[in-house]
Amino acid sequence: MKRLAVLILLFGINGQLQAAIEPVYDGINGIRNSVLTVCLQCHSKTLSGSARKDAPVGFNVDTYADAIFWVEEAVARVSARTMPPAGNTPLTSEQRAAMVAWQAAGFPEKSGSVQDTQAPTTPAELTATAVGTRQINLAWTASTDNVGVTSYKIYRGGTQIATQGNVISYADKALSLTTIYNYSVAACDAAANCSAPSLTTTATTIQPADCLFNWAETSVPSELAPRTQSQFAFPYYYRFYPPGTYLATASNRLLYFGPLSPTTILDLGDVATWYATSGCN
Repeated sequence: MKRLAVLILLFGINGQLQAAIEPVYDGINGIRNSVLTVCLQCHSKTLSGSARKDAPVGFNVDTYADAIFWVEEAVARVSARTMPPAGNTPLTSEQRAAMVAWQAAGFPEKSGSVQDTQAPTTPAELTATAVGTRQINLAWTASTDNVGVTSYKIYRGGTQIATQGNVISYADKALSLTTIYNYSVAACDAAANCSAPSLTTTATTIQPADCLFNWAETSVPSELAPRTQSQFAFPYYYRFYPPGTYLATASNRLLYFGPLSPTTILDLGDVATWYATSGCN
């Protein structure tokens, strides 16, 4: 204990004790940036055979979370100058003192729950692509984080609709026909730090197939013929039958305007029901 006290005192006099303990995983003398680098010479999962220099195969410290689990043993070996073994790059006096000082301080943040207050970068290049009458696919460029991105939040119209893991695409399904949707995405890490939402992107679900209009024309040829090519003018996808008849879809409804309803648009019911009746896909 006397030896530890002397080391800590000397380290503190040099004005480095605080620098060694507080940035224990990121500082110039921190575990991640200094000691872990030395450990990886023998204990990385990527090493095999003689490259491990007799390190046990099941003992790997590829991450800070791995290393923290073995900290008491590591400090004991550092103090005894048996880590790293002979033949490997030794710890510097600063690295050794940092670990001893960390031990004397009671291993602050030993649990691995190092306070992380840095949010990931904002997702970029968000795209939205309509792939059917009721689905829009999203894709974006991955965010980065000082520890690691763990999830993404997906927003539609400013309201969160989903949270998913570290996957940079999402399929939004069961949407309305011929409807404009606005999307944004935010990235989060394990400490619940989340980026600002990305720039908004917009997509419109694909207009329904003309199958329904064609079926209607064959069902009521006197009313719905001859016709013009179908058109889209948000929110209506429609077909005009001169001189004054329209058949349209909007907001999942089939609409009619013409001699049977000369002063108002007539709602003929849910499009899905008509699709089923007509046999359209």
